[in-house]
Amino acid sequence: MSWGKKTLKHVLICCESGSRPKGGLENVEEVKEGYVPSLGAEHLSGNGGFNFTNLKTVNSSFYEGMKTGKIQRNDVLIVKDGATTGKTSFVDENFPYTSAGINEHIFCLRANPEIIFPRFLFYFLASNVGNQ
Repeated sequence: MSWGKKTLKHVLICCESGSRPKGGLENVEEVKEGYVPSLGAEHLSGNGGFNFTNLKTVNSSFYEGMKTGKIQRNDVLIVKDGATTGKTSFVDENFPYTSAGINEHIFCLRANPEIIFPRFLFYFLASNVGNQ
């Protein structure tokens, strides 16, 4: 059986980054009504999960206006710059927010499930081989 090789761009529906409003964001202990979590590099944990300490939020109108960077289930999030470049997390069924966005320091990779299992893409990118 031959599996063939595919480049990353051929297995993705999209690869996008997010944004944040001018003036930055404030840390919050809990997400209040009218606000949506905004994840940065510090929120991706070293084991593929998330650390919601010092969570930041954007107001719902800013989130609704975002053209890119809205997280969905089965997305792979990867830090794209800075000291933790390559740190990778997977948005699975245990992700606690129905709506959340990312800032400009993270790429959101959305796999085409007809070509590759999203979780497999995560494991590959988090591995020593995929994280080079």
